[in-house]
Amino acid sequence: MNKQNSKSIVHVSGSIQKVSNQIIITNKLILEGNLKLAIEYFKKAYSLDNNGNYEKAIIYYNKAIDLNPNYSLAFSNRGNAKLNLRKYEEAKLDETKAIELNENHSNSYLIRAMANRNLKNYDDALLDYNKSIELNPENFTAFNNRAELKVEIGNPVEAIIDYSFAIKLNSNISIYYNNRGLAYKALNKNEGAILDYNKAIKLNRNYTNAYNNRGRLNLDIKKYEEAILDYNRTIELDPKLVDAYIFRGIAKKDLLKFDEALSDYNIALELNPNNIDGYINRAIVYFNLKNYSLATIDFNKVIELDPNNEKVKTMLNKLAKLKEQNVREALSLYSKQDQLRILKHIKNQKNKK
Repeated sequence: MNKQNSKSIVHVSGSIQKVSNQIIITNKLILEGNLKLAIEYFKKAYSLDNNGNYEKAIIYYNKAIDLNPNYSLAFSNRGNAKLNLRKYEEAKLDETKAIELNENHSNSYLIRAMANRNLKNYDDALLDYNKSIELNPENFTAFNNRAELKVEIGNPVEAIIDYSFAIKLNSNISIYYNNRGLAYKALNKNEGAILDYNKAIKLNRNYTNAYNNRGRLNLDIKKYEEAILDYNRTIELDPKLVDAYIFRGIAKKDLLKFDEALSDYNIALELNPNNIDGYINRAIVYFNLKNYSLATIDFNKVIELDPNNEKVKTMLNKLAKLKEQNVREALSLYSKQDQLRILKHIKNQKNKK
């Protein structure tokens, strides 16, 4: 009996080992199949991602991750898609997971830095940019983005250094020159700014922001004709850019082309009826033309939009005194009887209002 039992145990044990081997082989085949399918889902997601279809791309990244929970690149790319959808917290979580799975992937740090920057986590963003650059010193995008952060936190000097590195690594990207131009302008280094705007425009003749920024600088340094040319091109490229009309109007106003300035302000206010700068600058032109009534209407509109605007309140008081003075001067040309009649008429008109 004991011998039979022993044989039986050996037989059963051998069967268990055989089944176990089969399970291992089956699991391996399933895993290999899952990994291959995960790659196919990733490719599909990547294609959708590149075409800007971020919501659908995320669905396929999800499928890839479900089949391969250690797919670091899928986590990283899904985080980037979420970043493009402005889901910054979710993007940050995905990039953190991607970094856990692969701590040497520079783009994961780069994307997390961008999420942190949008979340106003500036210190964390800076650390992530630093790590991304440490892992990939040739990543010109990381240098540019770190420079943008440094401008945002008030450090244009270091930003210029980073922009210069980005340009050294890739000298054919117009936005880098435009961005460095803005940093130079922040430091009142106008010559450097103009040179960078010029280079940005040379690389991209349809670069709206570069024309707009160069126009603003030309306006600041009182090169009004050049500013107008820049704003003409800006408006040609983007006819709905309200600020371009306002600043072109300012340049025309300073050249005493009041009618043309009014035309620009009118267009700006048609595009955005709540634009305070449009009303203020149009009121100033009316004031210069001594059309105090229209100036008053525009300044009152500013107070309606911005009740605490003390400068405009001061202008309204000044206008009220000028209008009163004009009435007195006009009345002096009439007889006392006519003056009384006119004053009575003015009082009636006020009461109707």
